[in-house]
Amino acid sequence: MPHVSKQKLGDEVMEKLFNQLFKTIEKASDKRAIKYVASELFTRTEKIMLAKRLTSILLLDKGAPQHVISEQLYMSPSTIAKTALKIENGKYRAIRNISGVWRGDFLDAIEHFLLMGMPPRVGRGRWGKWHR
Repeated sequence: MPHVSKQKLGDEVMEKLFNQLFKTIEKASDKRAIKYVASELFTRTEKIMLAKRLTSILLLDKGAPQHVISEQLYMSPSTIAKTALKIENGKYRAIRNISGVWRGDFLDAIEHFLLMGMPPRVGRGRWGKWHR
């Protein structure tokens, strides 16, 4: 898990740091450049953590069961529950809006991966809501 120094930076310094981070990512205009910037900037652990968080947000938004997300992404049930609560309270709105553009292929692939070995979703039963 990434650790942050216990010494606190001032609000003004933090604002400048975040602005520089976002400007750097923004200047990497094409997909390849963004990928290289992210690869150089983030550690493997940070990339995994961010990818899992993003995937859990998108799957919760789509209505995937929390326990399935928790089990398949190896995230604690409490982390998934907290994320679901944040979504209910209106957080992650920008991510959910942006993701609508490319939601199809990515989420279809993730859904297929998550549901491997699960019973078929046809019929009414427990998969009725998911099927609709």
